[in-house]
Amino acid sequence: MKKLLLLAIISSTLYTSAQDDVSTKGYTETEKEIILTIENLFKGMQTSDSALVHSTFHNSVSMRTTYVSKKTNKLMMKQENLKDFLTAIATPKKELWNERISNLIIHVDGNLAQTWMDYSFYIDDHFSHCGVNSIQLIRLEDGWKISDIADTRRRDECLPPGSEKK
Repeated sequence: MKKLLLLAIISSTLYTSAQDDVSTKGYTETEKEIILTIENLFKGMQTSDSALVHSTFHNSVSMRTTYVSKKTNKLMMKQENLKDFLTAIATPKKELWNERISNLIIHVDGNLAQTWMDYSFYIDDHFSHCGVNSIQLIRLEDGWKISDIADTRRRDECLPPGSEKK
């Protein structure tokens, strides 16, 4: 159970189901390429295809999460690493991990992009947590690569998927 929880924590900010793919209507061609990179990450996670997931990342990616500790009520930051993340993706899972994203914002300047999105994470149909994903990408010769990913994690004050912030 501990291993399953760790696996869920490592990948929770990135997983979505196919029916939750982001619509690319109204986005520029560059933004569509960025969305495709993110969707390939989610698709690889959904199918346990660690090679596809790996193809979306720059090798020196930074992966962090911030949360409030349940035990100490202190602000925490946890650094992850790509190798452990890819191992977690390749590990078979019984439960369906479904991250539902909304309110996607993309900013692009040349070869640098920043995305921001709300998410709600479910294990099967059971709510686990919510937060915000912040994903930074760089454009290289072989396309857009995720260079930095950070997320927040909480169980309260969550927006339902598809809700718009006011």
